Amino acid sequence: LACACSRVRSSAAQPAAGPRRSVAEYPRFPAEVVQGPLVARASLYTDHERVFGVDLTRTEHVLPIALHIGFASGKSGSAHFDPDAAALRLYLPDGTILTSVAARTIHAASRKVRERLAQHSYTAHALVDALTEREGCVYFAVEPTSELHFVGDLLLHKRGAVVHPLDLSRALVGFEVQVDGRPLAVQVGVDLVDSHTKE
Repeated sequence: LACACSRVRSSAAQPAAGPRRSVAEYPRFPAEVVQGPLVARASLYTDHERVFGVDLTRTEHVLPIALHIGFASGKSGSAHFDPDAAALRLYLPDGTILTSVAARTIHAASRKVRERLAQHSYTAHALVDALTEREGCVYFAVEPTSELHFVGDLLLHKRGAVVHPLDLSRALVGFEVQVDGRPLAVQVGVDLVDSHTKE
């Protein structure tokens, strides 16, 4: 099933310049897109603690995003997606850019959590049609000093005494897929869902 917040420098975050806008002023991107021969969807399970057994933002300092990528109906070719080589980025609605964390580097203390990470993480493989593909999670770094709380569709990001509300349904995931030997850039919005809806 599915699948953080820092605001400084390239490997952590790059805030946009200019005055801070209200949450409603940021655009909302489609959570499913067709790019070239591929169709891609991104989801954030707001109850991901139920999926993994722990709140990964607190225990492992990562935010899981579930990706589903495959060939669109009637399309075919040669495509390969490797999360570790895909230049994954999560663009938050305030301009913050979060970088990805390889699943193999997440060393959870609990064996049960490690097993669930192995079960739900996206692994490198050749893509097939979207109806056959299963979704898998990729992970984005969360600042260890921050506090994150979900309230409805908002992620409240607290640093010190300041709380920033971030509507993650207005976030954008960017990555590359190798299609016929060439990188294809894909950008897709994020659908906020409850894991119960996938059962």
